[in-house]
Amino acid sequence: MSARIRNTFFWIISVVALLVTGQANAVMITGSGIDTTARHFVIDGTISSVTHNPGFSFGQAQSQTYAVSGEFDALFSRYWWSYYLDGDVDGIQGTFIFEQTWLTFSNPNLIWTDDPGPFVFPNYFLSVVGANLFGDEGPCNLPSDPNTFCSGSTNGPIASLTGTLENGRISIQGSMPVLGGNLFENYVYDIQANAIPEPGMLSLLLSGLAVLLFTKRRRPLRNNQADQKHSI
Repeated sequence: MSARIRNTFFWIISVVALLVTGQANAVMITGSGIDTTARHFVIDGTISSVTHNPGFSFGQAQSQTYAVSGEFDALFSRYWWSYYLDGDVDGIQGTFIFEQTWLTFSNPNLIWTDDPGPFVFPNYFLSVVGANLFGDEGPCNLPSDPNTFCSGSTNGPIASLTGTLENGRISIQGSMPVLGGNLFENYVYDIQANAIPEPGMLSLLLSGLAVLLFTKRRRPLRNNQADQKHSI
């Protein structure tokens, strides 16, 4: 997604937030922005799965589990706002920063053992707090500045997930209701994925391995030279 499109999107959700929410604290916003980093992840197909629960029906349908592998992109975005405190119109007390980190998935390329039906890979905002991830399809689950609060509500179950991100590995567990399906019909999933090393990191790793191999090859040569001098 280009910077222009993302900035436009940021402006739209800010306007929407102001329309559907109210003021929480009348702080004076002085600036805002988005810093993003993209990573590519590969799903570990040996331990990742999606289970379809048919819900309540008059038949004898049973839950079915599908192994899943593939890949997807992850976009980490730091949203930030600078502001003055309420009543400090001239900013005498200084400028403060309010920030949130959000994660979104895109370009999923999933490989299945069989057709899982209408399963959709999570495409909503995920809040990132330390190593923890969580989010849902609710109307309030989006970036918002410190001057707003959300009072939206939902009817019925919505897609949601929790997870962790540590050492380049994403682990997510969640559920997705099947709209228009049987009562309580849904998908639950457990997906584990590893980040592909960035080009700079890969070059550094290869350089380190080359130095290590060179050092190991030099040590026997030095030992042989020492033995020759001793025999002379």
